Amino acid sequence: MGCLGCEDQPNDKNDEEPGPTKPSERGCTDVLCCCLMLLYWVGMLGIFGLALTFGNPYSVVYGKDYGGFRCGIPGEGVPDPTLSKIYYPQLSADLARQSDLIETPWKLHLYGLCVETCPQQGEVVTDYGCSRPTLYPQASKSKCTNSRGQWVTPLNTQNVLNRCMPVTSIEGNKTLLCSMPNCLQAKRPCYKAQYAERNFWQLNPTDTGAMSQCVTQVQIGTTLQYDAAGAGPAEAKLAQSMTGLNQVVFAIMESKIAIAVFGIAAPLVLGFFFIFLMRWAAGPIVYLGIFVLMITMFAATLLCAFKAEFFGGYLSEMLAAQGNSTYVLSATDQYRDLYDSVTSHAAVQTVSSYAEFIQPTAICKGGLDSCGREFDTQIYKIATLALMVLDFGYLAFICLFFAPDQHCGGNH
Repeated sequence: MGCLGCEDQPNDKNDEEPGPTKPSERGCTDVLCCCLMLLYWVGMLGIFGLALTFGNPYSVVYGKDYGGFRCGIPGEGVPDPTLSKIYYPQLSADLARQSDLIETPWKLHLYGLCVETCPQQGEVVTDYGCSRPTLYPQASKSKCTNSRGQWVTPLNTQNVLNRCMPVTSIEGNKTLLCSMPNCLQAKRPCYKAQYAERNFWQLNPTDTGAMSQCVTQVQIGTTLQYDAAGAGPAEAKLAQSMTGLNQVVFAIMESKIAIAVFGIAAPLVLGFFFIFLMRWAAGPIVYLGIFVLMITMFAATLLCAFKAEFFGGYLSEMLAAQGNSTYVLSATDQYRDLYDSVTSHAAVQTVSSYAEFIQPTAICKGGLDSCGREFDTQIYKIATLALMVLDFGYLAFICLFFAPDQHCGGNH
């Protein structure tokens, strides 16, 4: 392969033909790596089999009610398989009673009820275990006796993996005020509802005059935050975190098609396509890349040379003539009429001289790019010379790469 080595050339120790090994003669070279990869896949399949045998994949998707029955699974003790979501009506008491297990939530035993949709604040959920004491001996005796199994939802809940988790509900209002200048300085009515001693005055975002007059604005308001009665810090923290977690889950669910197509399917297809190209079309791709790079470099060199005016006076004169004709056509009506009325040589000479006299002044006063043309030309000249050096170096590398080496024939 030219100056990069002689191992591909036939010699006394290597009587094979130069070039890559034929596909039919190729074999596995990294045997140890291949064995480690196979061992890894065997281990992964073993873990998968153990999970299916001793675990329950439905536990990830569906929760259990307080009787130990899986929601949404036909044949379980739940009265209706369509009740696929689980709601925890006494989450505060359960977390307070098992506070030592907060750090290991999978060990918590929560009082759950299977529901069709996650309830919202004020809705009533019926405890179906009250009417089935045989299957649900853990049913709340006080709730079944005093409230006939009716649980009132204290907070809004949102669906997170078929678990109805409470979310903090915040309401409030805000008033926009101006603090500087104050109401006396701005000669505006003072705001007396709150902080009257600070002389605020109320702003209206649609009043552009007031908004431009105000230098410093302040917002005041009232915020209402709803929490379950008796909720401890654990449930409050859980409710706050569920709001952000639920937004992430919803965003993922809304983008699941895009994630499946552009995050999984497209990379797999492109990856296998790249492997196919490297296996069957590596040579043409390399040569095509060399050719495209060479053409691109030559085109860039020609463009910079043209901008630097390296092509002699013919093109410059032609462009100058085109520019003069354009200037004459764009002149004022007075000079255009004068130009058309002249028939003698002296008159033509006079108009041409006048045009040459006013043309530089008009161009420079107009702020056109021609005023800095000389500086741009120097930049293009430097770029052209640099690209020419790169072009010659690239051509020399290609010639050395593809030229046969005289010292690689076996007789050194």
